[in-house]
Amino acid sequence: MLKGGETAQSSSVWLKSALVASVLLLTGFKIFSQLETSNDVVTNVQEFIPYCRDNYEPLAPKVSSKFLNKIDKILNNKEFKDDVAAKLSGAVQIPTVIGDVFPNPKDDLEFYSEFFKLHDYLEKTFPLVHKHFKKEKVNEVGLLYTWEGSDSSLKPVLFMAHQDEVLVNPETVGDWKHPPFSGYYDGESVWGRGSADCKTTLIGELVAMEELLRDGFQPQRTIILLFGFDEESGGEIGARTLSQFVEERYGTDSIFTIMDEGAGVVEVESGLYAAVPITQERGFGNIEITISGPGGHSSVPPKHTNVGILSELVYTLENNSFDYVIEDTHPFLSYYQCVAEFSNKIDPGFRHIIKKAATSYKYRLEFVKALEVFDPLSALTFKTTESIDMFHSGVKVNALPETGSLEINYRIGMHSNAKEVLERTAGITNKIAQNHGYNLTIDGDRVIYSDPQNVGTLNLKMYTYKDPSPRSPSYQDNDKVWDLFAGTIRDYFENRVLSKDEPSKLFITTGTMTANTDTRHLWNLTSHIYRFQGAIFPIELFDIVHSVNEHSPVANVLQLAGFIYQYVLNADGADVGF
Repeated sequence: MLKGGETAQSSSVWLKSALVASVLLLTGFKIFSQLETSNDVVTNVQEFIPYCRDNYEPLAPKVSSKFLNKIDKILNNKEFKDDVAAKLSGAVQIPTVIGDVFPNPKDDLEFYSEFFKLHDYLEKTFPLVHKHFKKEKVNEVGLLYTWEGSDSSLKPVLFMAHQDEVLVNPETVGDWKHPPFSGYYDGESVWGRGSADCKTTLIGELVAMEELLRDGFQPQRTIILLFGFDEESGGEIGARTLSQFVEERYGTDSIFTIMDEGAGVVEVESGLYAAVPITQERGFGNIEITISGPGGHSSVPPKHTNVGILSELVYTLENNSFDYVIEDTHPFLSYYQCVAEFSNKIDPGFRHIIKKAATSYKYRLEFVKALEVFDPLSALTFKTTESIDMFHSGVKVNALPETGSLEINYRIGMHSNAKEVLERTAGITNKIAQNHGYNLTIDGDRVIYSDPQNVGTLNLKMYTYKDPSPRSPSYQDNDKVWDLFAGTIRDYFENRVLSKDEPSKLFITTGTMTANTDTRHLWNLTSHIYRFQGAIFPIELFDIVHSVNEHSPVANVLQLAGFIYQYVLNADGADVGF
């Protein structure tokens, strides 16, 4: 049986955090006048605002009107909407859940029986896809669909989703408005576990492909759909094996773009929208620290027991947290720079801080101070975080424990890596070891410090880790593929999705995630990975992913399908040289 490593966290956490922070910062609170704003002005520099909107030309497909008319139908036809709702509902009714412990399909196919029901359902529901795409199963349960293009010199475009969903806590079933696997459709939303994460994405991608086939589209650029089955527990036997399969077939750096679940479009204030493709993910690491030393009867304790020494280490680690590092390329900084550029309601003091933060380190610290007040969660994306979650020692109240352990989870900032985290933690632990006459080792055999007293030993082991993802090209890079993606976003939402009756403006920025999606296994395939769900997300939806009353507005599925439909058309005709 396999135990899930790092459970993927929904991007909704970050996106909700950013949106709530924006709302607070736009309410006119004058907290910024209370912050210590530096009067030092950096000379000979220009305030930098990233490309947010006007630098991206709206990119409409250069195709016949029938394709553009289809996008309108996807978005606005009531009969089409109800049909898509039925497709999503049927998928939600199949409970493809993954917990923390699960077998490899090679060892227990029966465990995945519901996944095979989903496969059969998809085949019946999307007949054109299953007629024209080549369907392959990787590691028995992973799905890979390929629509061969006419020009093999062009890199394929790849769309991702995952088939699995998190478990439903049996104690909460009675709290659901509709049963968690009912797929109930109320005319606007489909209710049930997996409806938002991630069957909206899976169904939306297949709807787009089905309609492209129905309309007679013939791609020059190959199109790939990749659906893992254990994303909620790390993707080690799903997306990882699928990625290896694709890399063996096409090679390293062989894919044009990868699009997966992530952030979408949010309304920052009335009439102002932000499209937030996720271009980078933080890393993670788990460290176990064990202690072994003298035990004995509790009536004659030493000055510091093993429990006491571990407790001192916990205290020291938590009181020496990682520093904030605010790099020019941090996606969240660009988000707020765009807010400062386009918002009519932002507090003037905060606007000043944001703009100066582009060129002044002192103002960047003020920027983080503001985030710490309004939105501590978002502030944490600028540093490596440390969470001491497990502590074990002792078997009896009157016996000194000879051993003990603690386990720490790290979310590694984009500026850092697992090696730096291990070295920093070892450095702090080394000081504690020396103070108490203990040795320090890493992995049991790498001696960091050998104490003459040799009272006992502290050992560190980083047993799971992943460095932060590479940053996908965006506005800083003069990158044609990003410009194509951003131009598609601008045209699609400004000219097709947003109401023509109410004036609105859309800016395009970038975001980051506090955890990882299945894209973590596909870094070798392309640098152009965009975690973006092409839909406008109401803020109230961010609380129900992985929770009671999870549901997805069918409008989200339709908007995602329409975006993918248009992006495929634009990418197919793109003149970018590959």
